[in-house]
Amino acid sequence: MYEKHCAACHGDRLQGAQCPALIQNDDERLNDDGALARTIRDGAPEKGMPSWKNELSDADIGELVKFIKEQRGEYSLERLRLIDREKLISLRHKIVHSELEAFRVELVANFGKPTGLASLPDGRLLLTQEDGGLLLIGARGTSSVPIASVPDCRPRDLFHRALLGVALHPDYRRNGWIYHLGQSGRLTSGHLTNTAAASPARYWR
Repeated sequence: MYEKHCAACHGDRLQGAQCPALIQNDDERLNDDGALARTIRDGAPEKGMPSWKNELSDADIGELVKFIKEQRGEYSLERLRLIDREKLISLRHKIVHSELEAFRVELVANFGKPTGLASLPDGRLLLTQEDGGLLLIGARGTSSVPIASVPDCRPRDLFHRALLGVALHPDYRRNGWIYHLGQSGRLTSGHLTNTAAASPARYWR
């Protein structure tokens, strides 16, 4: 039932996806059994969550609450971090075969909750984060510089995101244009300046 109705938004392990995590959350409606049941039944319109009262019976909702409590013990944040670390270690430098291509996984950086990624021609990376930061990461992940003056980083949206994505112009090598999408739906553009240096952090103009 959880997989059918909840996993797409809250993650298959309650870790969060489009919507907040259900493992650890400061929202009292997610931590008290009665409040959690009411939230499932009535929804949280101000946060974009629909009501399930027309699709789930009280017994169904009770089973969901029970399942979420059980999974919180199985998939605590500490447990999920351990799973992530073990997965990264198992994949590092390993050749992975997909339906279309074979590729090697290499960890070059580990920062927050990324929402978008673009690769610059010189091997560096532009990374947008859930909390609104735009980072410039060295080609080998050796350094990261927050890019200042990037517009439209606040307020956050209903899913606690600020910047959603970043992309290079198809003719970036010639014109240098970079685009990023903010949570408001506003698409803005800019250039990186002083790109040969690791500092200062004011790249956007």
